[in-house]
Amino acid sequence: MAGVSSVLIIIRNLGYTLPFGALYLNRRWTTFFPETGKSVASVFVISAAGLFIKSFLQAYSWPGLFVVAIITVLLGLGFNFLIVFNKDDRIYIFDKIRARMG
Repeated sequence: MAGVSSVLIIIRNLGYTLPFGALYLNRRWTTFFPETGKSVASVFVISAAGLFIKSFLQAYSWPGLFVVAIITVLLGLGFNFLIVFNKDDRIYIFDKIRARMG
C-alpha cells in the first residue's frame, strides 16, 4: 500500500508539479528536472555508501549504531554539499561559518 502511494506521488510530482511549477514561475517546463535528478542520484549514492560502511562496521550495540550513523551522515552531508551547491554557494556558506566562528 505505501509503495503504491509513493510511486503515484512521484509520478504526480514529475508529471505535474515540477513542469507546471516552472511554468507558473515563467521558466522552461524542464527547469527543475536537473535538481530532481541530483536529489535522486544523491539518495542512491548515500545509500550505497551506507551499505559499504555497513560491510566494514557492524552495529551490534546502540553506540555502534550511532557511530555508523554519524559516519554515514557526515559522508552524505559532504557529498550533498559538493553536488547540490555550486562554487559560489559553497564559498558563501564557508564565509558565513567563518564569520560565526570568529
